[in-house]
Amino acid sequence: MRLLISLLILLLLFSCKKGEEYALADIQFLSPRNGENYTAGDTVWIEAQIKSEREIQSIRLSLIEKSTKRIAGDLKYFQTSSTSYHLQHSYVLKDKDWDKEAYYFELLVNNGKESAAFTSIVINSQRVQRRGFVFIVSNALELEFYKQIFPNSFEKFYTTTGSFGASEINSIDQQLWFIPKQKTNAIVFDLKNNLVIQQLPAPTTQQTDAFSNLYMDNRQVFIALTNGTLEGYNYQLIKNFIYTSSEGYHPTHLDVYGEYILVVEKPKVFGQSKISLLYRISGGVVSHSILSKNVVGLCMYSEDKAFLAVQNPTGLELLNYDIQRGAATSLLHRNSPNEKLLLFKEISKGEFLLVSNQSVVNYKLPYEVVKTIHQVLDFAYYDTLENELLLVNEDTLFIRDAQTLSLKRSIVLPFQLEAALPWNE
Repeated sequence: MRLLISLLILLLLFSCKKGEEYALADIQFLSPRNGENYTAGDTVWIEAQIKSEREIQSIRLSLIEKSTKRIAGDLKYFQTSSTSYHLQHSYVLKDKDWDKEAYYFELLVNNGKESAAFTSIVINSQRVQRRGFVFIVSNALELEFYKQIFPNSFEKFYTTTGSFGASEINSIDQQLWFIPKQKTNAIVFDLKNNLVIQQLPAPTTQQTDAFSNLYMDNRQVFIALTNGTLEGYNYQLIKNFIYTSSEGYHPTHLDVYGEYILVVEKPKVFGQSKISLLYRISGGVVSHSILSKNVVGLCMYSEDKAFLAVQNPTGLELLNYDIQRGAATSLLHRNSPNEKLLLFKEISKGEFLLVSNQSVVNYKLPYEVVKTIHQVLDFAYYDTLENELLLVNEDTLFIRDAQTLSLKRSIVLPFQLEAALPWNE
């Protein structure tokens, strides 16, 4: 009898011990991919999927120098009490001289036991420097593309029919992205070799134009199409994002903030605009709201707040928009019917540029105007690398400090400009 009781106790203890056994957390890095290249000052999009049999107690993200195994960047901690976690984070590489090139991200997960996953990156400390400018010129029924080789020397590298829509520069990979008006193809140029590396076919649409907007987020490009889709491409020209508007709508404007994208969707025929908050990676919808305003620009400044620029018959209006509530309050209402928005951009944390064809305004949160200048303009572009504002009026390029708005220099060119963008390498 005593032997039987002893055996039962041993079996009970063994089964309890066995029940306490559990596996390490499963960690899968989705971004960045192994071996991706970055430059000091870049933002690295971190995404990982974590699954665990037990509750996750802590998650730590660190950037480590490969040769010395020393921590090279800021530590980031994430908290959850679930058994799975989809990590998404924008990791900023400080604008400094990195001693080495080879680094890796380590993701350390503790569910009672510690497990880790790694993905390697290469950091180039050499800053991209401005070489000159890319000029897009209207000549009769054609558009001509020039690179400034020397102060007074220009090289034409492409000619196409149609009208200027929008353009963006990826300086790190020497790419120029261009969308036209009308129904012609979008184009991606290799500026280093003066080559067209890809044409994106114009979609079938009942609208006048095939494309409605273009947005550059670090090395990721988003293109809004009037057939109702929003597409994303990485620097390798691989389509890695797609969102489709509901029937009767198409995306027109967007802004990216961390893991979210805020999109303005307008009706193809008539009706009210829609503001949609999306997940940056999956394109899944977080929320929708209806707004009876003609939104022509937006800037997110937190996960649930944004500024909206609205075109009214009487002029531009600036709104403070609560994304969760779908409610807006007016901050500024101008009485200038011919005023049109050219650029709306956050240039540093809590500091914004609002540029129209009549003026440039630098303001800070909540809405404190720092500086205003009045100038007739045709085009505006913010150069993030130099923190400069490129402004075009007919044949003249004005270069201003983005924060003080002071004029650094102006260049009179031998042609009428549609756009001027920084050419950096």
